[in-house]
Amino acid sequence: MKTANIPIFTIIIIMSLSAMVHVHAQQYPHGIGSNSSALYNSVGMTYQQCQDRISSEMQKTADSLDRGKAVALAITSPDFQSKISGHKYELTVVSTNDTWDNSMCGNVKRTAVGVGFNLLDTPDTYLESVGVAEDSNMSQVTQVETITTPICHNNCPPAIPAKLEWFCSQHIFRFSF
Repeated sequence: MKTANIPIFTIIIIMSLSAMVHVHAQQYPHGIGSNSSALYNSVGMTYQQCQDRISSEMQKTADSLDRGKAVALAITSPDFQSKISGHKYELTVVSTNDTWDNSMCGNVKRTAVGVGFNLLDTPDTYLESVGVAEDSNMSQVTQVETITTPICHNNCPPAIPAKLEWFCSQHIFRFSF
């Protein structure tokens, strides 16, 4: 029996998001600039304070997401229906793609919504997922992709299909449940 896993691209995306968050801090003279707690940005916040503020705003954006509306739009999409035709499926993730202003330590805005599903009746040699990208208002589906991930039952190297790399490069989502 196959277990439902969050798609492999979740790990890739989380690592990408953590690598993208940078704050340009001002260094003060007399050597104190080497102490990260003494670095302040243009709004007078330390790096950690700025990251905490952005994180808090991102959580509020994720919490305000109408997941039911996102899922309803995804499953009624003709492209989604054609990809899951004849298959059983399950919802695995509803996510947001957010932007923010590092210089202001916030101003988080939702730019897209993603909904992911796993197909449940594929062979036990691979996991097939369907990712649905929606606009930020959840008024239209902008893309539907099928992602196939090999399942390795022994000591196999991880595989990243070309479609998955492309999908992740186009739609970096912040995942939340």
